[in-house]
Formats: sequence, structure tokens, C-alpha cells
Amino acid sequence: MLSSDLFPHCIQYHAQVFKCLLSPYNRFDENNKEPVIASLNSHGSLELLNLKYDEDSKKYILASSEELCKLRMDSLTLNNEIKSLNGLNEVVRDFTFTYFDWCPEIMNGTRFLAALDKNSNINLFNIQNGKVNFLFDVKMNARITYIKWIIVKTQHYLITSCSKGGLIISTVEIENDKILKCEVHRNIPGKLRISISNVQHVYSHEKFILLCIKAHSIEMFFLDDFEVTSITKYIGLSVTGICEIGNFEFLITTLDNKAFYMKINVENDKIIIEKYLEVKQTSNSEVHSSSFGIYGLAASNNKVLFFTALYPRIAYDHLVLKQPLVLSVNTLSNRSPQEMLIINKSRNLSRFYDCIEAVRFVGGLKLDYLSMLENRDYEIALNDEFLYYLKLQLIVVRSKLWYYQTRSSIIYSIIIDTERSIKKIIDVLRAFHLLNSLLSKKKISSEETKLSMQCLINFIDIYLKEEIKKEPFKAAQETFRNDLENLQQKCNSLKLSKLVESCLYCSQPILENQLTCTSNHILNRCAITKLQIPFEMNNICLACDCVVIEKSTIDKN
Repeated sequence: MLSSDLFPHCIQYHAQVFKCLLSPYNRFDENNKEPVIASLNSHGSLELLNLKYDEDSKKYILASSEELCKLRMDSLTLNNEIKSLNGLNEVVRDFTFTYFDWCPEIMNGTRFLAALDKNSNINLFNIQNGKVNFLFDVKMNARITYIKWIIVKTQHYLITSCSKGGLIISTVEIENDKILKCEVHRNIPGKLRISISNVQHVYSHEKFILLCIKAHSIEMFFLDDFEVTSITKYIGLSVTGICEIGNFEFLITTLDNKAFYMKINVENDKIIIEKYLEVKQTSNSEVHSSSFGIYGLAASNNKVLFFTALYPRIAYDHLVLKQPLVLSVNTLSNRSPQEMLIINKSRNLSRFYDCIEAVRFVGGLKLDYLSMLENRDYEIALNDEFLYYLKLQLIVVRSKLWYYQTRSSIIYSIIIDTERSIKKIIDVLRAFHLLNSLLSKKKISSEETKLSMQCLINFIDIYLKEEIKKEPFKAAQETFRNDLENLQQKCNSLKLSKLVESCLYCSQPILENQLTCTSNHILNRCAITKLQIPFEMNNICLACDCVVIEKSTIDKN
């Protein structure tokens, strides 16, 4: 099932963005820790933006750095200042891009970008330490409409599609942070003069397959040393996107808002389609899938997160309403992020970082969700596999630490609240007991005693006005309310309401039925009589027969 339930909010693009891709990034490399977004609009302007995490808003934001701005025509715009790119102005006077692609991996701390201009020249750039550098351009003897950068073993290839329907495969040689050369390796002619709009590649056990979208159908090439040995055509229904989700497994989307699962195999140098099933979809509340068609498909490096571009297709009387393009984030519900981490053959944890985020996002409160990572077999040795195992264990430990910190803080707050509630009830019971003792006397002549009785009633009344939901404290509050009414009736004959208490700080009168003045000064009161204790009395209450008591602070209510 292709589900977007985990990501309830969608991103809407109102601009005319033709293509948008995230660069590779490495969370363990300070210079390449954050990804770079390359965005190409319909005017041929290629914009590079930093994707940074804002600690204040807890969101990712797009920020233009000093060097990563707009690549357009023959210059680089930096804060309204024009700086020429080395060699870029020699390419063409009226410079615009038509397509681009990132190198899939960061090579020696450097990102590489291949951009196709309107004259079908491939322009190669590198981005190092936040600076964009033009390297050189490759002139192609054909009209190029599409470009894709792939890596097979350690060899880099550029797969380009020409307007005549064929493919051109070029090799790229990289040394340190430079591209030494880029030259044509193979030409794959096309039978139909229709250009290819998307290319996916599969390489496993010396078998190399290219899957292409051509005229909204799928064409598959089986290659032996990049020589075509067989071609399999699958006529689909308005195919708009294809991406690999496993070994010889693919996810396919169509314009009529459908997704399909396809599994292929190679027998006798021929491509065989083993399975082709429709994938059920669940959409979030913000996107009504019936009113959209899937316009494009992209996937994260670990093939756990999938991004679908939804194009509105609401029509009234043959008029289509103008609505923004919607980018929806989805997951395949039958694919586990832990499994993707465990079967990671490259032992490169940085490429699977979004998988780690998925583990933390989905199973942050479930320890058993991490059991697959924790119980993984390992062998102590000086190799990358043991290092990868240790990194996985670090994920488990940090997740547990976060879990127990969160859980312990919740338990601690509950216990503290319970302790405060119990102590408050004890103080209220003491106040009731003292009031009953004072009312049992035949005559009360001391003004301090009357004032203490008034303070005790106010103290109980404040407690009864508090909102308490937890049992048995709520039931106790209701019981005390009836008892206080009986005590107030007995106290009315003593005319306690005429007594006015003044604040020892500002001499202002204490508010009626309160224990603070209008300025809400925090006062030191006796824990028994609730009378104010002057500082010069060294915490001795005069109404308690000069007995030294504990200092009690009544917080403002």
C-alpha cells in the first residue's frame, strides 16, 4: 500500500518549477551535512538553495547562501553583485538550461552537477565548501532532451536521451575534486523518433538493465557491456513515473492516479515481467486523490520515502480550474525501515539517513521497533561491517535514551503532582482541624486568633476553587466544600469579614477571600495559622505561643 498517513501535510508549488532535485549529502561530513536543492524553472534558470534546519521554528527552510544562488546565462548572481563563472560565459551568449542531474554520491567531499543547456551541451560543475565552480562543457552531436547520472561499481556514466528516440551513454572520469574527461561510450539507436522522458537503471550480478519511459509506455533494454542484446516493450497507460524499490522491483505511476508494482527477471538474455500488480493508495485529508493525477514520481536514496507530484484535474463544463501542483510524501507500508538498514550492502550509513529518520519517526515510542537493529549479528574486526554495526547500535542506544528520558520525565511530573496534591490535602485537613478547635472555645477575644481564622477560611476556599480532575483528590475537594459551608456559618457570628489584613511588604490590604495583595507579593505565612510572619521575627509565629515553625511560602494564586 502506498500511504501518506505519516505525512499529513503537503507542499504546494505555485511557481512554474520544471524540475527539482536534492543533492546527495552526508550527515557525518560538516561541509556536506545539509543537502542542496537544485530547482529548474520554465525559463531555464537553475537555482541552488541550501536546505537548513531552523531550531526556532523546528522546520526545514530554504536559504540562499553567499555562493549558492542562480546559474543563468553567463553569470552567477550574488546578492545583487554579478560575478562571472570561470569559462561559463564562453559556452553560449544566451545561456539557459533545459535539464540537469546530480552525481548520486559525494566524491572526496565534493558534489558534482551536470546541466544540459539549450544547445544540447553538457555543462559540468562541482560544489565544494559552498562554492560553485564551472569545470568544462561537453558538446554533443545530437539534440539532447534528458540526462541522468548513474554509477555502476566505481564507473560513472551519463545517460542522455536524444530527440530521435535513442540513448547516448558517456563515461565520466573523476579524480579528487575534478572531472578529468567525459566522452561518449555507446550509442543506442531508437526505432521511434520519440524522446525518452525518464530512465531507471538496474545492475546486479553482471546484469545491466535500462528502463525508459517513452511515449507514456515502458521500454526495457538488456545490456551486455553496454551493447543492447534485447529490448522488451510494455505498453502502459499514461506512465508518468518509475523508480526502483528493490532488486529488479519497481514502482510505476500513471497520469490517471494509479500506482503499480512490477517485478522483472532476466532469462536467456531476455527481460521477463514476473509480476505487475496495482498498488492501493491511502491519501491524507489535504489531498483528495480523485481530483488529481500523478504527474511525476521520485524516491529517497533508501527507497523508503516516495514523492508524488499531483496535478489537478477538476473540470467544470470543460474548463479546468487553475490549481497549484501538490507534492505528496508517501511510504510503502509493507517495507520496514529497519530491514532497509540491515540489508544495506554498502555499509554506508549516511545514504540511509532518511531511513534512520523514518525509524525514529514511526517507532520512537516503541522499543520493540528497534529489536531488529539491536539483535543483528556481528563480528569484531577492523572493517567497515563492524563499524556499520556500531553505528546501528548507536542509533538504538540514542533512541532508548530519548525514550527513557521522555518517559521518566512524564512519570516524574505525575509523581510530583501527586505529592503536591497529597501535601495540599494534609494542609487543608490541618486548617479544618484548627478551625474546629478555635470554634469550640466559648470566647475568642484575640484579634490574632480571629485573623488566623479568616486566613484559614481563605486558604481552604482557594483550594476548593482549584480545578482538580484526578481521583481521589476530586472527591475529597467536593467533601471539603460542604464542610467549609458549615464552618462559614459558625464563623459569621464572629464577624470575621470585617477584619482587614495588610501586606507586610507594601501595606496594601489583602484581597477579599485571598491571601495576597493587589501586587501579588509572595508572603511568608505560618504553616499552621496561615498568618504572615515578619522577617524580624526569625520565622516565629506569634499566634503559635512563640513556637519556631518551618518556613512556609504561599505562592500567588
